[in-house]
Amino acid sequence: MTRRLLLAIAMALMVAPAAYAQPWTPSPAPGAPPAGANRFHGPLDAAVELAAREQRPLLVYFTGPGCPACVVMGRTVLSRTDVRDAAAPFIEVVVDVTTPAGTSAARAFDVERPPALVVLRPDGTELRSARMEGPQRGRDVVWHLRAAVNDPTLVPPEPDSEPAPLALRSEPQGLSLLLLAVVLIAALSLFLATRRRRAR
Repeated sequence: MTRRLLLAIAMALMVAPAAYAQPWTPSPAPGAPPAGANRFHGPLDAAVELAAREQRPLLVYFTGPGCPACVVMGRTVLSRTDVRDAAAPFIEVVVDVTTPAGTSAARAFDVERPPALVVLRPDGTELRSARMEGPQRGRDVVWHLRAAVNDPTLVPPEPDSEPAPLALRSEPQGLSLLLLAVVLIAALSLFLATRRRRAR
């Protein structure tokens, strides 16, 4: 009975790191920020036409269902209240780079991999200074978006004033859990060996 219990605990602990590492996948748009009044549901070229008609800048978010960093961005950064407020002047459109249209758009804007935020002027040209590629901190997204619309309240972010998103952290969490499992198994083995010796 004791051996079976030890085996069950060992297997559970060894599976734990893999389960912990599975990315949280929202539905139906993995990695997308929460939908708001400014979200345009349609192809990118139609969003560009709408931005031109309304003379508003366009915020294009390149993402994909197989991108853990995109999930982290959508869940912990782009959902923040200050980020949503900074994005209010923009028409927002989400581009899935795994679709044919999304692949073409990514190629047209020279986006190598998601996540990426691209700001377009009302005339459809890109504001290169506002481009953000890879995982971003919320304060940096706010700073870039406010700069893009010449916000007079813009204040440059202070360095190291905010922890990096989960996707930027270097801690090997899966490895840490695996080491913990090994330590617990060793401790249980030692405990059982001690009990056997005392029983004799």
